[in-house]
Amino acid sequence: MNYNYIENFEKSRKNRIGASDVPALIPHPTRQIESLAAYTDEKGQRQAMTAIDLYNKKINGKEYKYSFPAEMGHYLEGRILYEFIKDNISEQIAREFLRGYQTYKIDRESSKNLHPGSYNTTPFKHHTESANDWGVAHGDCLYEPLIGSNTDKRIIKNNDLKIDLSTAFLIEAKSARYFSARRKDDPFTGYDLILKEWQGIPLKYYMQIQYQMLLYNVDICYLALIYDTSSKHYWTIKANKKHQAELQQLAKYMKKCLDTKTPPKNLMMNAKDIKYLYPEITDDFREVKDDELKEILQLAKNYNEAKTQESIWKKRKEQYKERIAIHLKDTKILKANIDGHLVDVANWKTTGGYDRICGLTDIKKRDDSDRIIKYLKKNKLIKHTDINTNANICIKNKDFEGIEI
Repeated sequence: MNYNYIENFEKSRKNRIGASDVPALIPHPTRQIESLAAYTDEKGQRQAMTAIDLYNKKINGKEYKYSFPAEMGHYLEGRILYEFIKDNISEQIAREFLRGYQTYKIDRESSKNLHPGSYNTTPFKHHTESANDWGVAHGDCLYEPLIGSNTDKRIIKNNDLKIDLSTAFLIEAKSARYFSARRKDDPFTGYDLILKEWQGIPLKYYMQIQYQMLLYNVDICYLALIYDTSSKHYWTIKANKKHQAELQQLAKYMKKCLDTKTPPKNLMMNAKDIKYLYPEITDDFREVKDDELKEILQLAKNYNEAKTQESIWKKRKEQYKERIAIHLKDTKILKANIDGHLVDVANWKTTGGYDRICGLTDIKKRDDSDRIIKYLKKNKLIKHTDINTNANICIKNKDFEGIEI
């Protein structure tokens, strides 16, 4: 485990990538002009909340204003954690935890430099943080097991959960209104109460939790949800080292962008990564309509334009090389004095002329192909490549005639 108690929340987040920042670094799998952190503001306007938006907010020092639902979420956090501990561990410990949590919140209003350590009298720790050079996480609750003869070795099975009290874990508290909690057409937002694994929670929370577990160095987190004011549901999220490594790479890159004041340009999760997260692709079709259709058509149009430009610049590249060849003539290298330094400008480059092994298609045409292929397989010289499924844009420029996007 790796944690300390919070001393200065704003300072610890200022130059680091926080867990709540992570969704802004990942595009929505089906609405890639938005990130997982996208939202609709109070005026009904859709805010994409991309990595560039996050960069500008941190560089410009813009303070984030919480909406009323977000403020209520913070207010309910202690009670949600209490419910989880009461329902799954111990009501007595839950009451002691909540007493320390609420007392600290009240006392801190009159003393901003108050240390939370003395208010944590149970193994369930509140107001903690875990930080390193590039990232920081503020877990809602960290369970730290007692060590030695006092270690609680119980394994509790309750509410479809399996809780090992001999190992550390995190608890993430969430609240939602009834309609916002329900998963509708988008499988990446909302909650699915039937699914017990991480696919039952919003993808942005899954990413946040993986990031938190990475920094705290724990392997289990439980998400506790209170929705519709009085209903409760719990999920188990296990650490995924591959996803954590990808999130660490994203956070380090974003931190470098902030340190060098360079806007992020390479923060996109590709189709292969998305397919890895959601491997089930149905064979039938789905008709797209309304805003989603407009978005897809715009992406397809941009793709076709980029493809056309790619073809144009490829031809231009060959033309430039041909014109340089006229200047080279029979000279091996052309040099020039640039700022007092003699540098190579152009030269002749020889390609081809090497030996290569025939492909399997050519080998199979031979009369003795069976013998050759048998030899190759015996010596493990034939490698089977993975089958990849990539998005293929079928609509052409001519299909856009008469369509207003």
